[in-house]
This record gives sequence, structure tokens and C-alpha cells, in this order.
Amino acid sequence: ARDADVAPNNNLNLSVSSATLTAISINTTTQTVLLSEALDFEADEEHTITVLVSDLDAPQLGSDTFVLTLVVGDENDNSPALADVAVDVNEGLANTLVIDLNATDSDTVG
Repeated sequence: ARDADVAPNNNLNLSVSSATLTAISINTTTQTVLLSEALDFEADEEHTITVLVSDLDAPQLGSDTFVLTLVVGDENDNSPALADVAVDVNEGLANTLVIDLNATDSDTVG
């Protein structure tokens, strides 16, 4: 964020005015957005943060907002799963399909 005024009349404040997650903060001095905990793709693939920038000088000339969208990338962080199954099989059968297995992995493909 920038204020076209020159020092000392270019003081700004940055703050989160709304967000879909609580683990976020803004450092006004460095103008950086910080996460305080890891994001989880399987829990939420996208987060939206509305940032408010305000003029701190006198007279205060207003404010502006912008929307920051965080798109969470998926990591290979989940193990595959396969449920235990009991199947009744008649004796004397050979070359017979017993069961179609359905293993799952909640990570995305690719």
C-alpha cells in the first residue's frame, strides 16, 4: 500500500477487515501478510481476506480495501485407506471374482 504524500504525511495502517480464517495477521510496518498456522487443502481449498488500508495522518483522507485470495495447494500428506471387508465365498469355486476393492486417498491426483 502506498500514500502519495511524502513523510511525515504518509502514515498508513493495514488491518484485516474480514477473513475466512483466523490464522492470519498483517504487519503494518513491513506490509506483509503472515500465517500463524499451516493451511490444509482437504479442510478448505481457498481462503479470502479483505484488507483495509487507512490514512493515519491529519486530516484523515479515507481508506481503501482490497481482497486477497489464498489458493491452497495440495500436498501428498494423507495415507491411502482401504476398509476391512469380510466376504462369504462358496467352496468349490475357482477363477471367480471375490470382490472389487475400492482404495481411497484424499490427496488430489497430479
